[in-house]
Amino acid sequence: MSIPKELEQVMKLRGGSVLGKKTILKSDHFPGCQNKRLSPQIDGAPNYRQADSLRVHGVAIPTIVGIQNVLKHIGAQKDGKQARVLWISLREEPVVYINGRPFVLRDVEMPFSNLEYTLDHSLYTEQGINRDRVEQMEARLKEDILMEAARYGNKILVTDELPDGQMVDLWERVSCDSVKTPLEVYEELQLKGYLVDYERVPITDEKSPKEMDFDILVNKLSQADIRTEVIFNCQMGRGRTTTGMVIATLVYLNRIGASGSGVSIFLCNFSTNMLHIFYYLCHPCYQHKYLYIAVLDLLIKSLLVLHQLWNLLYSSNCFMNCLGRLFDLYVLHVCNVGYSDFFNVLISNNLGIPRTNSIGRVSESGSNVTDNLPNSKEAIRRGEYTVIRSLIRVLEGGVEGKRQVDKVIDKCASMQNLREAIATYRNSILRQPDEMKREASLSFFMEYLERYYFLICFAVYIHSERAALHSSSSNHTSFADWMKARPELYSIIRRLLRRDPMRALGYASLKASLKKIVESTDGHAHEVGLVAALRSGEVLGSQTVLKSDHCPGCQNVSLPERVEGAPNFREVPAFPVYGVANPTIDGIRSVIRRIGSSKGGRPVFWHNMREEPVIYINGKPFVLREIERPYKNMLEYSGIDRERVERMEARLKEDILREAERYDGAIMVIHETDDGQIFDAWEHVNSDSLQTPLEVFKCLEDDGFPIKYARVPITDGKAPKSSDFDTLAANIASASKDTAFIFNCQMGRGRTTTGAVIACLVKLRISYGRPIKVLLDEVKHEQPDGSSSSGEESESNATRLTSSTVEVRTRNEQGYAFGIDDILLLWKITRLFDNGVECREALDAIIDRCSALQNIRQAVLQYRKVFNQQHVEPRVRRVALNRGAEYLERYFRLIAFSAYLGSEAFDGFCGQGECMMTFKSWLHQRPEVQAMKWSIRLRPGRFFNVPEELRAPHESQHGDAVMEAIVKARNGSVLGKGSILKMYFFPGQITSSRIQIHGAPHVFKVNGYPVYSMATPTIIGAKEMLAYLGAKSNARVAGQKVVITDLREEAVVYIHGTPFVLRELNKPVDTLKHVGITGPVVENMEARLKEDILSEVRQSGGRMLLHREEYCPSSNQSSVVGYWENIFPDDVKTPAEVYAALKDEGYNIAYRRIPLTREREALPSDVDEIQNCRDESSACYLYVSHTGFGGVAYTMAIICCRLDAEVNFGTSSVTQTMVNGDPYSTPEESLPSWTSEEEARRMGDYRDILSLTRVLMHGPKSKADVDIIIERCAGAGHIRDDILHYSKELEEVPDDDDEHRAYLMDMGIKALRLVFA
Repeated sequence: MSIPKELEQVMKLRGGSVLGKKTILKSDHFPGCQNKRLSPQIDGAPNYRQADSLRVHGVAIPTIVGIQNVLKHIGAQKDGKQARVLWISLREEPVVYINGRPFVLRDVEMPFSNLEYTLDHSLYTEQGINRDRVEQMEARLKEDILMEAARYGNKILVTDELPDGQMVDLWERVSCDSVKTPLEVYEELQLKGYLVDYERVPITDEKSPKEMDFDILVNKLSQADIRTEVIFNCQMGRGRTTTGMVIATLVYLNRIGASGSGVSIFLCNFSTNMLHIFYYLCHPCYQHKYLYIAVLDLLIKSLLVLHQLWNLLYSSNCFMNCLGRLFDLYVLHVCNVGYSDFFNVLISNNLGIPRTNSIGRVSESGSNVTDNLPNSKEAIRRGEYTVIRSLIRVLEGGVEGKRQVDKVIDKCASMQNLREAIATYRNSILRQPDEMKREASLSFFMEYLERYYFLICFAVYIHSERAALHSSSSNHTSFADWMKARPELYSIIRRLLRRDPMRALGYASLKASLKKIVESTDGHAHEVGLVAALRSGEVLGSQTVLKSDHCPGCQNVSLPERVEGAPNFREVPAFPVYGVANPTIDGIRSVIRRIGSSKGGRPVFWHNMREEPVIYINGKPFVLREIERPYKNMLEYSGIDRERVERMEARLKEDILREAERYDGAIMVIHETDDGQIFDAWEHVNSDSLQTPLEVFKCLEDDGFPIKYARVPITDGKAPKSSDFDTLAANIASASKDTAFIFNCQMGRGRTTTGAVIACLVKLRISYGRPIKVLLDEVKHEQPDGSSSSGEESESNATRLTSSTVEVRTRNEQGYAFGIDDILLLWKITRLFDNGVECREALDAIIDRCSALQNIRQAVLQYRKVFNQQHVEPRVRRVALNRGAEYLERYFRLIAFSAYLGSEAFDGFCGQGECMMTFKSWLHQRPEVQAMKWSIRLRPGRFFNVPEELRAPHESQHGDAVMEAIVKARNGSVLGKGSILKMYFFPGQITSSRIQIHGAPHVFKVNGYPVYSMATPTIIGAKEMLAYLGAKSNARVAGQKVVITDLREEAVVYIHGTPFVLRELNKPVDTLKHVGITGPVVENMEARLKEDILSEVRQSGGRMLLHREEYCPSSNQSSVVGYWENIFPDDVKTPAEVYAALKDEGYNIAYRRIPLTREREALPSDVDEIQNCRDESSACYLYVSHTGFGGVAYTMAIICCRLDAEVNFGTSSVTQTMVNGDPYSTPEESLPSWTSEEEARRMGDYRDILSLTRVLMHGPKSKADVDIIIERCAGAGHIRDDILHYSKELEEVPDDDDEHRAYLMDMGIKALRLVFA
């Protein structure tokens, strides 16, 4: 084929496996990529440098000659120094060498940006592409280049970049020997005698390495000899390379330090010997002063060299102390020889040790406090961002880890200093007027700050998990597992960086009074801001304060009882369960006496629900807060476990004692005035007056009180985790029958009330067995006038909501009522469980008994009401929505927990059976519950908006008040209050234009495949459909086997041969799907629905109220009407019973229930389950869904792909029938114009999909096959068109319609995932 005149045609014709649509080959070397300041400058290896004098190097992507030059420079040759080199490429994008130069694959529309293969933001892959797949891509890219070059006279079109940034297309002559993958390049170098080992650890450009990437690097580095030279490269040799160098340096220094003992012992012995020599030289009898000075000079220089190593590995305090002693001795004995100036310069230049005469006190040394304030230039330069300060507070060893990382970053900063890069992007955001550039800088700021964050975590990990550094050791925890075991570390970065990146930037707000240190006559600083700025503890660090836990107004005056030192103490009626705010030590004793316990008396089990670290100072509780947010709990503890929060409190105690030494035995704390103002005070402390909560209760136990203490950290305002439920349930079940249970959080409100509810539920289950039921002596306990439904333990006046807005059922001016039962999600989960109705009734009774300070149900309605008040400012509405969602999730989890307690899963914990399944495991077996829970988090607004049908004056929508009363009186486990049974058939239902079968709407067949779909049929319709497919057996011939897969997620029941579906009275048209539900669970619901129907039929004398949808021609509208039907028990069947009966009648069928709709996430397990329906003896496959249209097309496409693959063994017949000859043989004249964006989207050529096709072997061909099948299945729903539909709808959504935008985004991504799967 001749070379086309237009180079654009070449790109348009590309159809390789990797070098395909919209791709170019761009030279990796371009003008300006070399940093001229670096030395040495190595030809062909831009940006080469070494980390100080360590065995760690970095370089940009080199040419083949450049690789050789670097190896020669290091001496990695058999005939040279024989230095061993480990070369690690961190590039994620596929690279190929053409004539010795590196080229990279790029998108033609984004030639300056790397293609990403870590699709964590939109699709499945979270760990990114691995080495094997990227090297397979490079091998296929090489094949594509050679195949394409063969068509153009052994030339390939590549792209170079000019100095002005313009792109120029060039032809490069190639041959089989001139095109190499990186792996081939290094293998050839090994054959030439270079001592180099090659590794590939793909990392996304400008992003932090994933936890697994850290583990891979540790594994590779630990397997190499300690003397091995390690070289990293990425593209520019900047971001990823510098990060790799930092990681390798941390590993290298920890390896040479082993456990630290070898180096530390050596240095300590060296220091001792040096001091002995020094004392000897300083003896008055010794007269050789100049020899003395020479020896001293040698010793000090040696010490300084060793100090550099020590300072990278360990704290420098002991070294500075040692050096300080030398300095003092030197001044006393030899300053008269004029050598002290040299010594001072030597010390200050090399160690940076400021000397002061007022050790341990705030002094005038470095008195400009500006440098210690948050967001000051110095603080930013040191990397002291809010997210980093939170990290080093929470992470044990975090302060030392940050110090080590900072030292190593400085050592590896020849090309880029990671801390300075973060500061640069921060400054760009604050000063950049262009919005797009500001957004780009914000993205880079987040990614680099996250990288810095993970490096600190890694430094602590590598120091604590020394076994990971030994290649032969398998008994160690990986970094990924180590991080996973510390969910609070992810919580910090999620809440303080990703959720609000602008807040992570910070802004300096320096008061004039804080610019200089001011001391009072007693040495105590007056300004609390000053003291907070100068704090340097591990937990009590910079910008933190200790705030009194007790504040004015914390005691609810409506409570009938008051216990001194224990605010908000109350008892749950009829239960040995109590709640209280965080008490003083005297308050704890008072509570114990109040409940009738004494030494040797009634046992007490005290549960502290606080997640934030607390310390007792002189018997009073204080909590750690940030000075900028003294009224709010810190955000970094979410997910922290008991052990780590208690270790934090122990470290906080140590920090306080250390700081008190600087202030004459006192520590500054803050208190709150009646009007919410903050004032500071000094508390005198010593080791006896400081106690952690664990120590307080240990002392009480040692004093003889029968008290047991448990810490169950729960985030303020959040629902307990499933593991928290398990911890509380196990504690309560294991206690003796007469044990009193006390719960506390800060204010004794949100978390305490939740704990009390859980305890009462467990006690009810233990005492009365299952199912748990409403107490016989239940009394409704109304919420006191002064109580609050708010769950926040501390909140600003701007967002505080009064109890006057709270009603169990709220009404607007039209008179309609909105109650907790109007939230459809709660209706669903209640009917999902066998004993759901009874368990929820018991839960509601318990919630009412525990509502002295808070009613959890009313909290949901309170926030819902505020959210629906349009005159309220958007910020307040948004806060109400978020808090309401949190309380809805809390109530949702309590319903699930009640159902768990009411099941046999809990029997073994209370001695009533053998089954002992935890709540966490129980939930894990119910994905539909998890899906419902996530729906609250993803789109909470849909549960809080007032339904449209309730916005109009409330009238009977069904024309018969008697019928409506019957519906509202229903009390079945599935057919419950407000539920109706609506006939499946409705006006306007889609019918098939090809296959007409009475009773089976919308039958569709995939052309070329024995695959069919239909809407839910009648029993007669199902028989006719099966007869049409030849499944009916007779005496002479066996019917053809038909595999029937029922995809419906909602509960269906057949009455008189007609399908009916469960609906809600107020939403009779809306489907009640349980997204994520499994087949056995939905079939169990249908069996219980049948029981409910038969029970109602027996009670009503043989008849049943049913509903159907009717069309009125005059109004051109449909309405749902009720009607009565006489029913016998045999008239009611579940779908499983219907198809079992059909099989008994001679129909050769296999029936399976696999719930799957377009609202459901596309999961690999669903694909497997659909594929497993494949039966070699089957003649055809029939899929049944609600309407026969929509998500059913996805399952049909899956089975078609499976059938196609089996028949053609990877070569699609449909593809072969539609593609004739060579793809490059198309005449140029017939080529269409460049595909428009609209056409590309219609064809599914989204960037993520194209990236997928490049990653996968045979990716483009597989996409072509799938596209053909999608087109053939379009009669049942077009998957690609769904993506286009949602994307177009999303473009039209008004900016203020967040709820609809979230819905379209959710559905669009799910549709994209269907194609991706």
